[in-house]
Amino acid sequence: MALGVWNDLRFASRALKRRPLFTFSALLVLAVGLGANVAVFTAVKATLFEPLPYADADRLALLDLTVSFRSRPGPQRARLWSYPEYSILTATPNRLAEPTSAYAVFSFNVATDDGAVLSNGEVVTHEYDDVLGLRPTIGRNLSVGDSEPSAASVVVIGHDEWIERFGADSSIVGRSMTVNGNPVTVVGVAPAGFTGLSGSADMWVPIRTAERLLDRQIEGNSRAFGFSVIGKLRSGVTLDAMQAQMAAVSTAIEGEFPDADDDAIRGGSARLLKDSRVSDRTSTSLLVLTAGAVLVLMVTCANLAAFLLTRALERKHEAAVRLAIGGSPRRVLWSFLSESLLLSILGCVVALWIAWVGIDLLVAAWPSRFLSSGWNLSFTDMSAMRIDKTVLLFAIGLSLLTGTVFGLLPALRATRISIAEELGKSTNRTIGRWGKIDPRGVVVALGIALALTLLTGAGLLIRSLEHLQDVEHGVQAQHVAIFDYSLPRWSNWAQDPGAFQD
Repeated sequence: MALGVWNDLRFASRALKRRPLFTFSALLVLAVGLGANVAVFTAVKATLFEPLPYADADRLALLDLTVSFRSRPGPQRARLWSYPEYSILTATPNRLAEPTSAYAVFSFNVATDDGAVLSNGEVVTHEYDDVLGLRPTIGRNLSVGDSEPSAASVVVIGHDEWIERFGADSSIVGRSMTVNGNPVTVVGVAPAGFTGLSGSADMWVPIRTAERLLDRQIEGNSRAFGFSVIGKLRSGVTLDAMQAQMAAVSTAIEGEFPDADDDAIRGGSARLLKDSRVSDRTSTSLLVLTAGAVLVLMVTCANLAAFLLTRALERKHEAAVRLAIGGSPRRVLWSFLSESLLLSILGCVVALWIAWVGIDLLVAAWPSRFLSSGWNLSFTDMSAMRIDKTVLLFAIGLSLLTGTVFGLLPALRATRISIAEELGKSTNRTIGRWGKIDPRGVVVALGIALALTLLTGAGLLIRSLEHLQDVEHGVQAQHVAIFDYSLPRWSNWAQDPGAFQD
């Protein structure tokens, strides 16, 4: 049996070589359709379904302060915390989330042998690593002692930073580095792949250290908004209960730090981290992308069915001869099916290459802001998207399913024929009608209809994008750049910022 299957595959290979135009066309259609779906599946998996790399990820929740306005009706929107506001949360009795941590994103100038390098960092409370269940590669995490007024300036650096800037030197712990003109001591290296909840951090510093590096008051300034808060729900605590407690916390904050804007309506809320990984806009974009990929697959299937149906009609006389000399219908069926399966395997290989290229194009074209679901939150790394085992199995399964389903029907119909009638025909007069309806016509019509639908949708999408580009903004935006700069006290320009601006 195995020998017969192998011989059929060899025969199918020779048959495909004898029909180069048919083989190339079928492979191209199959590879493009499968490749598009594999690329989109990879993006959707990485963005929506990849498990979060944190301990007890299902219990992690973002604790939000929200605001809306009476004069502008709309939903409550999350806003950033100040540290004194966060202190009210930590002082709440019977807190339903324990531990909790506040974190904010800042940029720092790091001195190197080649000059200064701008690095993103997170200013965090000492519970940050405990909330996420992080263990350092070497050294230690930030501790409660690092928040004391007399504590030394310390930093935990990122794993990539450790490798690229310090050559993975294990003696880095305890050494000093210059950040914003101040010496700070490296106490640990973050785990590999971790770039913070912001998705862009190279270092983590406690609040006391940040106050020195940034030359600003953070801990005692109720107007220094910049923090987001994450917590781990206690076992058995529901999200509804946490939201109710956050409403009470918001009321306490309003009593302690009343909003000067009488139009503002403050509130509090909570949302699971796993459900907040991307914004609603990103989810919608991914659904549209998925729908487009499925439509491409439908067109692919229709075209592949047409190719295989035509090929089966060409081989009807061959099937009649093999059956007439005693061939088993099952063996004849398998010989037909082996061609479509071989096409599927070859198409899968080409599709994986197309998907690999397509993923790189998708990463390059995907705006990074779409991967953020709010303040200080973006942990979907599109650049890390790769075809993993799950995606590979998806590609193989999809290709084999497509080849089997759309190769089986033509093979069945080609083997269920009248041998005498077929052998009595001239091999040049195969009219190819099974019954009153020509299956080839149906398949071709379906393929054309789907292709026109896809083409129309793509045209409308391109037209909509053109209209969005042509919207009048009310200002001349050509050749205009917007940028920020700050002059820390240790800068030589700090004494004369006007001269620096000039």
